[in-house]
This record gives sequence, structure tokens and C-alpha cells, in this order.
Amino acid sequence: MLRGTATPPWFGPPGACWSPPYRYGGREPSTGLDCSGLVQYVFNQESSSPVPRRTSDQASASRRVSRSQLRPGDLVFF
Repeated sequence: MLRGTATPPWFGPPGACWSPPYRYGGREPSTGLDCSGLVQYVFNQESSSPVPRRTSDQASASRRVSRSQLRPGDLVFF
């Protein structure tokens, strides 16, 4: 899991907005991403641990933490 407070290099300067087009089932910024596709793309760019494509698979592959342990940048599935 990625944790930290530094602005990741793929996000750009403060106030910048990286906004690839939304596309259901999308996996690539150039052709469009959906929510889980964005999570997969970003984590796979910044982490050595691959992240599954589907939201349900991402939730299953995640480690549960209590609310008091949540940190900025953590993913919350419900």
C-alpha cells in the first residue's frame, strides 16, 4: 500500500488537475479511465505490487485497517 504525504510526481503541481476522460472499463489515460482503472493505473505506476483491475478484486486484495488507522491516500471500500 502506498502511504505518504508528498505530492506524487504524476499528480503535478498543487492546484493542477490531471483529468483523463472517463470511460467505463477504461484502463489507460490516453483512451479513458474509470474509477478502478485510475486506481490500478496509478498504483501500478508507483508501486512494485500490482493492483487488480476490478474494484471488488482491489477490495479483496487490500488489508483491513480500523478507522483510527486510516491515513491520507488510503483507499476505503464499502
